[in-house]
Amino acid sequence: MVKLTDQQEAIVRHTFGPALVFAVAGSGKTTCMVHRIKHLIEQKVVPPDQILATSFNKSATEDIRRQLQQLGVASGVTCQTLHALGYGLIREAVRRGHLSRRWLHNEIAPEEAHSRLIHLTVTQLAIEAGVDVADLNIDREDLKNQISIWKGNLMYADLAGAALPEAALSLARQAGHEHEMYIRAYRKYETLRRQHHLLTFDDMLLTGWELLIRHPDLLNAIRRRYRMVMVDEFQDVNFAQYQMLDLITEPHRNYMAIGDDDQCIYEWRGADPRFILEFENVYGATVYTISDNFRSTAQQLALANAVIAHNRRRYPKRLSLTRGFRGETHIHAEASHLEVARAIVGEIRRRLKQNPRATESMAILIRLYSQTALLEAAFIDAGLPYQIVGAEPFYKRTEVVTLMQYLSFAEKEKAIRKQGFPRDEAEGEKYLKMFRSIINKPWRYVSRDIVDAVVEQARRRRESVIAVLLAGEAELKPKVRRQVEEFATAIDRLIPKLRRPAARTLAWLVEYIGYRKYLTDISGIRELGLARVQTVDALITLAEGRGKCGEFLEYLRRISTAPPISSPAKPIPIMTLYRAKGLEWDTVFIPGCNEGLIPCAPALEAASSSDQKGNREPPSSLSTQEVEAERRLFYVGITRARRVLHLYYARSEPLSPFLEQADYASVLSRVQRVKKILLEEKPFIREKDLFFLCREIDGLHLQRYFRRWAGLPEGSRKTLRLLVEDLHHRMQHQEKQHREYQQALRAYQEAKQQYERQRRQLQETISRTPVVIRQYKSALYPVKAGDTLEFDYYSDGEVMVTSQRGLVGVVEFSLMPGVDREAVIWPLSVAEVCEVAENEPLIRARLIQVKFSPQYPTFAGFDRTPPKPPPQYIARLNDPQLQKNLQILLEAVK
Repeated sequence: MVKLTDQQEAIVRHTFGPALVFAVAGSGKTTCMVHRIKHLIEQKVVPPDQILATSFNKSATEDIRRQLQQLGVASGVTCQTLHALGYGLIREAVRRGHLSRRWLHNEIAPEEAHSRLIHLTVTQLAIEAGVDVADLNIDREDLKNQISIWKGNLMYADLAGAALPEAALSLARQAGHEHEMYIRAYRKYETLRRQHHLLTFDDMLLTGWELLIRHPDLLNAIRRRYRMVMVDEFQDVNFAQYQMLDLITEPHRNYMAIGDDDQCIYEWRGADPRFILEFENVYGATVYTISDNFRSTAQQLALANAVIAHNRRRYPKRLSLTRGFRGETHIHAEASHLEVARAIVGEIRRRLKQNPRATESMAILIRLYSQTALLEAAFIDAGLPYQIVGAEPFYKRTEVVTLMQYLSFAEKEKAIRKQGFPRDEAEGEKYLKMFRSIINKPWRYVSRDIVDAVVEQARRRRESVIAVLLAGEAELKPKVRRQVEEFATAIDRLIPKLRRPAARTLAWLVEYIGYRKYLTDISGIRELGLARVQTVDALITLAEGRGKCGEFLEYLRRISTAPPISSPAKPIPIMTLYRAKGLEWDTVFIPGCNEGLIPCAPALEAASSSDQKGNREPPSSLSTQEVEAERRLFYVGITRARRVLHLYYARSEPLSPFLEQADYASVLSRVQRVKKILLEEKPFIREKDLFFLCREIDGLHLQRYFRRWAGLPEGSRKTLRLLVEDLHHRMQHQEKQHREYQQALRAYQEAKQQYERQRRQLQETISRTPVVIRQYKSALYPVKAGDTLEFDYYSDGEVMVTSQRGLVGVVEFSLMPGVDREAVIWPLSVAEVCEVAENEPLIRARLIQVKFSPQYPTFAGFDRTPPKPPPQYIARLNDPQLQKNLQILLEAVK
């Protein structure tokens, strides 16, 4: 039986009303969710058949279902994906007559339907345009992803034609794209889908939401059925799913969202961290946090915390350690990305020597598939098996194949010009097929009819297709003729370069034909365009040191046709950080920790955006939102490792700012020192190490670890306990001395404050009190209001007063209560006449410049000596935070 933590127990006991659970990576949130379901049923809060437990992905719902069975929870709870929920709404709508039954009587699976519709769409668009499908310049995978994004965001191909109710129009939008062809394709796609009554996974959500908002009877039925709704991986929901759940839960809001905004990495397909971050305010939800991480060690968690702390748009929380310090995190600097690939393979080979089964729990996580080219080459050269998850090997990708076809075509064109058309029919057809493939890559707008005619003539005449193409160029439109001539010139210039090193020739070819710009232009999603360009750059890097073009072509042919590598080691998966979400391994490698990959630029760098003339466009900068999304993705990668994490960067490029901002060297050094203190069984631990440990309880967020999870070796525990107890006793012993010092310090400060008050009061009294002057009868010159008076001393100490015109009189201190003549240096002071008495020889003036005597006791300065502070170590022992953390340690080592 799983023992729940205090954090999990609080969530399990939540009954009615909205709730939001922030569950960090590796926190066992599914366990918490199923125990809550069990509690709700056992306490008869709600019947099982009125509970909906759902998630974005299928594996999560299967895990919920499996754990419920293990707990012996009665059947009846609905555990399904949000897509399945949408499909259930479609089925119910058909049953109620809101939709045609033809939508359910189609045997084509949703994913297959999506692919088939994409094929039909591009085929029909090509027919309508009178061009070959390849010449449409629409990447099918791009289009497939883009349509999914549109539908997940409630964006319609034809919003006006959808005739949505008014309530829906405030949420739905018209799809838009910088390439008009993608919008045309979306409209065609939808037309074909309705004609064939096909449902894709995306339609299950879009149509499900649309049915709820169109048909109140269907909406009320689903609301009555589910009175308790729990959503796992809430950070992954898209706009369509968010709105669908909002409609279903509106009457009761017994609605619990479980997720982690720090792991929201699918924004490109419609997820938005705002949905989880604003949930509390939108629904007035009770907020819970599960901070315990049961997957990784301190070496990964400290770095992950330091990285993600720099995101501003997030819910404040920290990964709490449970598994201790017996892990490793290494940051490796290599000369180049090629050396990074070799270093990773070298590390894997070392691990295999130590343990032949080491690769069973290893993975390499990349930011872009373009990174696999160098990795694959290193694996192949080392004879190690690998598996690219989610993509073809690099040598089978279209952007690579096209360049290889250019080289192969140039080789064959060179041979034909010297020896004539190939006698081998298969070789001739291969040559003509390559021409078909490359003539419109990049775009040259040569129609399919022209290509067919040129190929047929070349076949019939047994001539070079270039010669045939140029012979008929007079019949072409000016623009196409110019493009044809540029293609022929490119091949003419390429042929002599075949004798050069392959890397130089490929670099020239890519620049000359404007291949990078072409790859970005045909990509519906900018990041995919960047990945393709970087795959090309990696291909050029790979070609370095592998001979001339013919030798490099032979190398690629050999590895592409070679049988799978035979090895007792399990193939190591190489996948993107996106695909790693929800997975974990003992050892994780993350190459490419450089600026430009982590974070990944949304547009090509200046060097990657050259046109055919070599002009460079300035690179665009990442927005704050994009940077934070990239930082979340890196955080997800770091938290996939259970024990060992290797991060690699190339010294030839700037280090990832995410590592720099996290001050990674300091973080890992501090973790290593704490590990050494806790795990090295020494006969003694230095006091300064104990102080360091207490400081890092806060710095590395170890409070909860020491309170609940710390499992220290017995030797370290005993040594640490003796030192902590000794310090604890010394703290108690020194407390009296510290208290006496504090009392003396307070008395001193009070006396000083009293002195300052008296000083200020006397100054104010002197400054406010009028100076009274007894005027001499013999004074020759009378004074009037506003005249300036100065002072000096007689030999007997009396203070004489003079004006600019002569002697005036003396200061009459007896008429100035509270003013002592010794308190002021009179010759350095100045007054101004305020009043001249009419009936008596008195003048009143106010001091406009006064110099107080430093010898006068009140102004002489505070002469008491402050109490001597106790030694620094005593003051340190009395620091409240230190005392708190020492108490935490004391409880941990008992």
